Amino acid sequence: MKILTIVSMVGVSGGLVACGGGGGEEAGQELPTCEAVEGILPHAFDVAGMAGDYTLRLFATSGDSAGRDVAGMLNLMLQADSLREYEVMSGPVSTTMVTPLYGSANVNLGAVGAVTEGDLVSTDPVKPGVAVIERHVDLGVELTLRFGSISNMRGRTVFDGAYMALSAMWGGSDRFGGSWGSGVMESSTQGYFCADRVEESE
Repeated sequence: MKILTIVSMVGVSGGLVACGGGGGEEAGQELPTCEAVEGILPHAFDVAGMAGDYTLRLFATSGDSAGRDVAGMLNLMLQADSLREYEVMSGPVSTTMVTPLYGSANVNLGAVGAVTEGDLVSTDPVKPGVAVIERHVDLGVELTLRFGSISNMRGRTVFDGAYMALSAMWGGSDRFGGSWGSGVMESSTQGYFCADRVEESE
C-alpha cells in the first residue's frame, strides 16, 4: 500500500530551509512560509524538476471569500517534447513561452471564490486540467499554472470567460508558492498559494 508523506507542511510559522537538489535554490536558502510574498524565479530554476505530487493550499485576499483558504492536491507531469511549444489559435507557436509540464488538480475552487472553464482533473496532455507555462524575461522566469481543461485546450487563445491562474514567485526542490487570480466577466478575486511536495512510500 502506498502512503503519501508531506515533505514540508504548509501554513506553519517561521521559514523553511529547502532541501538540496533541483529547484534552482542555493544551499541553505530559506524559503518563505505560506504567506503573500512577491518575487520572481531565477533563470536557473529547474521547472522540469517540479514534476510530482503536491498538497496545494489557496488563500483568498479579496472578494466575498477574503480570509478563507482551501487545501487540495496538485499533480504535475513532464510534457511530451512534441507538445512543449506554446501554440495559439492563429497557428504559429510562441517563441518566448513553453509548456514543460501539465497535470491535474483536485481542489474546491469555489471555497475561495475562484472559477475556471473546464475540468480540473483532466490528464489529457492536449487539454489538461493544469497547464504550466514558462516564459523567460530579463529578471527571471515567469511561471504560470493555468487551471481548466477548456482554457488549456491546445491551440486555443482565451479572450474572455472564466479563468484561474497561479503565478509561481518563489520555490525550491520541494515547495513553491506565489499569487493567484481568478474571475469571469467583471467579477474577480485573488490571493496567494503554496504547494508542498508529497512523497510516495511503500
